[in-house]
Amino acid sequence: MRRLARAAARDERLVALSALAATIGCAIWGATEFYKDTIMVSRNFYGVLRVQEIGAQEQTRRRSLIHGTILHGNQYLDPVLSRQATTYYTETSGIGRLLDVLNPRREPLRVGVIGLGTGSLAAFDTSTEKTAPLRGGNDWPPTE
Repeated sequence: MRRLARAAARDERLVALSALAATIGCAIWGATEFYKDTIMVSRNFYGVLRVQEIGAQEQTRRRSLIHGTILHGNQYLDPVLSRQATTYYTETSGIGRLLDVLNPRREPLRVGVIGLGTGSLAAFDTSTEKTAPLRGGNDWPPTE
């Protein structure tokens, strides 16, 4: 009877040690994957910001801004694709389709953008349109 109790206790310890080793291994793997391809990390009051460089091929290589686990934006490193909208407001989104419909006009299209997505929407700016950041005060409309 004692022999069985000792064997059962040994088996329980072995299972517990195996579970602990698996947990530690998963934690190390998760942290490694979380920071994989990270080229910059910054911590502030709100949390951790990371910039990752992702993409195996030179043409699809891009930088991503990530806050915690939330992706805030991508930008391709290839000069041909660098001004392409990649997240949130792409060409197939509602605002992307609206700007596409309104784009073939004689006069430049004037669009005011406030808040989230301003960077993505700036990618729709063409060479004939003017982009001016809105600042507080009496500096609107922008002067030439």
